[in-house]
Amino acid sequence: MFRFSLIALIAASAWGAHAGKLERNHLKNVVDPAIEKAKKDFATACGCNWSISFDRAVAEKQGLDKLSALVNMAEKISEEAPGYCDDADSKKTACKVSKIIFAYGPELALRVEKDTATFVTDGGAIKTFDMLMTELDK
Repeated sequence: MFRFSLIALIAASAWGAHAGKLERNHLKNVVDPAIEKAKKDFATACGCNWSISFDRAVAEKQGLDKLSALVNMAEKISEEAPGYCDDADSKKTACKVSKIIFAYGPELALRVEKDTATFVTDGGAIKTFDMLMTELDK
């Protein structure tokens, strides 16, 4: 029994390390480029810069399926910013915030405090650029 428990513990430890490597590689090769593209596309469309960040340690623990939410949120910025920032007032609204944080939580949320907007995903559903602009337009 002890031998079986020890083997199971070693196997679980090895799988955990392997899964972390998969997530780290996905963050580096898929998520980071999507975020860099979103920052560039936003700056080009809206005329100001956003920093976009997320907690890497938390993201690594989410699993590959939930990491897609980060990519989807970044892609929505790339897709939706050019259509929104087509006049001076819209650009001014978009530039009210300068820092975007992608976060994981139990419930979907969008929080805006001063110059920071936090998009909270449950790993499936996401908040979008258009949703943020609706909030900032109030």
